[in-house]
Amino acid sequence: MSLLSTCILQKVTETQSGIDVTQTWEDLWEFKAVLDTLTMNERAAPFNKETVFATHRLIIRARAISKAYAAELKEKNRIRIGTTIYDIQGVNDYHGRHYEVELLEVT
Repeated sequence: MSLLSTCILQKVTETQSGIDVTQTWEDLWEFKAVLDTLTMNERAAPFNKETVFATHRLIIRARAISKAYAAELKEKNRIRIGTTIYDIQGVNDYHGRHYEVELLEVT
C-alpha cells in the first residue's frame, strides 16, 4: 500500500568523549514522498548487500528535492515519518527523475 507521507530527513552528528560516542540528530529537510511497504520477496538483500534488510521504500520526485539535500540521502542519515524512524539502507537515483530510498524501520 502506497501512502503520501510527510517526511523529515535527519543528519547525524557524532561526538566522541573517551570511549563513548554520542549521536545527535538534526532535522535537515521536510518533504512529501510516497512510502511503500515492501513485500517479503523485495525485502531480501536489496543493493546486493547480504546483511541489508529493508522494510519500506520511499519514492521522492527529483523536482521535490535540491541537489544539496539529495546528497544527504545516505546510509549514515535517517528518515523520520511521524514518530517512526527509518534507517537509510540504500538510494537509487533514476536519472534525475526520482529517487528510491530503501528503508529499515527501527522504531
